[in-house]
Amino acid sequence: MRNLLILVTYNGFAFTRNCLFCLQNLSSSEWKIVIADNGSSDNTPEKVKEEFPFVEVYELKANKGFGFANNYAFKKANEVESFDLVCFLNNDTLLSSETLDVLKNSFNKIQNKVIMAPKVFNSDGSVQRNDYCFLSPWQFFSNAFRSVNKADEILHGKLNTIPSTSFLQNDWMNGVCLMMKASAFEQIGMFDENFFMYYEDTDFAYRAKKLGYVFYMNPESYLTHLGGASAKSSLSQSLQHDSSQYYFYKKHFGLKGVLLSKLFRMVRSGVRILSFSLLGIFKQDKRIKARLHVKLFVNAFRK
Repeated sequence: MRNLLILVTYNGFAFTRNCLFCLQNLSSSEWKIVIADNGSSDNTPEKVKEEFPFVEVYELKANKGFGFANNYAFKKANEVESFDLVCFLNNDTLLSSETLDVLKNSFNKIQNKVIMAPKVFNSDGSVQRNDYCFLSPWQFFSNAFRSVNKADEILHGKLNTIPSTSFLQNDWMNGVCLMMKASAFEQIGMFDENFFMYYEDTDFAYRAKKLGYVFYMNPESYLTHLGGASAKSSLSQSLQHDSSQYYFYKKHFGLKGVLLSKLFRMVRSGVRILSFSLLGIFKQDKRIKARLHVKLFVNAFRK
């Protein structure tokens, strides 16, 4: 069995370096490790080639997004040889070689149309939920009135156990670490490259579910995701998130999706402007968040 492991990088070599140290004991006869670098300015490609000669690096001239880079690496690697499994792994993760071996061996115990993910932890040891459920239109819209934490509870839903196994199931798992048959990735249609950042894994999962694929988590396979615990919101990130959300709903639900996305964003930001403005009388960080949502509210009218 020959398998492909893909990481996407864009600066932040320290993360990539630590991740690759974790992967250096993977069997070279079983795994081909490749990196798609999105035009890093910190010399990531050169540093990787120097310190980790077992890794193949594909250098992209510009940053065209997470989905494009993964697709490029998959197609480039398959020009040389074919693979049984493909695993997409974030470069800001820490894991043991056993993590991927356990995940790989899961495919000996399950049906064909399965996409596997490990259990994910934050750097402080707390669980970072990487599983989600698809929301009904009402569930999605009503989240506009909820706090971030309460909305997250609805987004994650409940993990279900799979009889006679240790596996857990939800509608989909995010792109921190996903493993599947290489033929499945091609059948599903790879990542939609119109998503620059955010929602590319949601879209991939939505299309996978339509084709009958199911998402399982193997809690005996686990890793630490460093980025998820400390992610901070900025205007550019928030605008990109809203843009991707808009495209997802437009793509899959047409005009109804466009209206639903716009209405959700208007109500969400309106509620937050009101609450943060009141709290902002006493706290500067709340005033900053209120100003952020003013800009997001205006943007919802444009797109």
